[in-house]
Amino acid sequence: MNKKAFSLIELIIVISLLGLVLSSSLFFWGAHLKTYRHLEDKLAKEQITERIFLLISKDIKNCLEYKLVSPSEINLRLKSGWITYGIKDQKIKRKSGERTDYLSMPDEVSSIGFKIIDPKVIELEVGKESQSICSRNLL
Repeated sequence: MNKKAFSLIELIIVISLLGLVLSSSLFFWGAHLKTYRHLEDKLAKEQITERIFLLISKDIKNCLEYKLVSPSEINLRLKSGWITYGIKDQKIKRKSGERTDYLSMPDEVSSIGFKIIDPKVIELEVGKESQSICSRNLL
């Protein structure tokens, strides 16, 4: 018998094998995409926390005087005037005079905390991260 074409059974087997390979590759691609999105969100939150640490620690290092209003709010006196840091509506706020800036969006940072370790050292806690900051100008 002279065979020049594929039989129907051979075509069905090849198509089902291709479907199996494509469905498994889509499954792995979906799992990879889910992991990527999770890591991207985690990295974004870490970057926001680091940016907040940098901004607040810069002002703490340069403050001339401070007043701890509550565990989640502090007033810092700089050469330019008083600045207040705290949390309002689940956002980190920075108030300088009449101007209020928000350093985070709602739900980006869960909490902020200040603790006096030493007259010149303030512990800053943002979310689950914390660091101690020494003021250069306090007496």
